[in-house]
Amino acid sequence: EEALWKKRKEEEDRLIRNVEELQVNDLEYEQQQAALAEAEAKQRRDDMERKRLEQLIAVEDSRAAKEEAVRLKAEAVRAMQQEKLKVAEQKEARRKEEISRSKRIVKDLQATRESARVAKKEVEQEKQRQARLLVEESERLQQQADAERQAERAKREDLIRQIRAIEKLPSREIVFDPTASAHA
Repeated sequence: EEALWKKRKEEEDRLIRNVEELQVNDLEYEQQQAALAEAEAKQRRDDMERKRLEQLIAVEDSRAAKEEAVRLKAEAVRAMQQEKLKVAEQKEARRKEEISRSKRIVKDLQATRESARVAKKEVEQEKQRQARLLVEESERLQQQADAERQAERAKREDLIRQIRAIEKLPSREIVFDPTASAHA
C-alpha cells in the first residue's frame, strides 16, 4: 500500500509539474504580447519624433529661402521655385516612403498576429492533449487499482476457503512425549 501511495504521489507531482509548465507557456505568450505592444509604442514615438524633425527642417529651409530672397531678389525667385520643387519632390518621396513603410509595418503586424494566433492555437491543442493524457492516466491508474483490489479480494477468499477446509478436517490429538527423540 505504501509503494502504491508513493507511486500515486509521484504521478500527482508529475501532473502538477506539467500544469505549471503550461502556465509558464501562457506567461511566455503574455510576455511576447507585451514586447510586441512596447515595440509598437516605440515605433509610434519614433514616427512622431521624425515628423517633428521634418517640420523643423521645413521651417529652417523656409527661413533660409527668405534670407536668400532679401540678398538676391532676382535669384531668389528662381531659387525659391527650385527649392519648392525640391521640397515637393522630397515630400513626395517621403510620402511614398512612408506609405511603403506603413504597408511593410501592416504586413509585419498581420504576420505577427497570425503567428500569435497559430501559437495560441498550438498551446490550446497542447493543453487539450495534456488533459486527455491526464484523464487516460487517471483511468489507467483507477483500473490498475481496481485490478489490485480484485486480486487481493480473490486471495483473501482463497485463504478463507483453505482455512475452513482445514477446520473441517478431523483433528488428531498430538501427545507430547518429552523423552522421545526428535529424529525417531
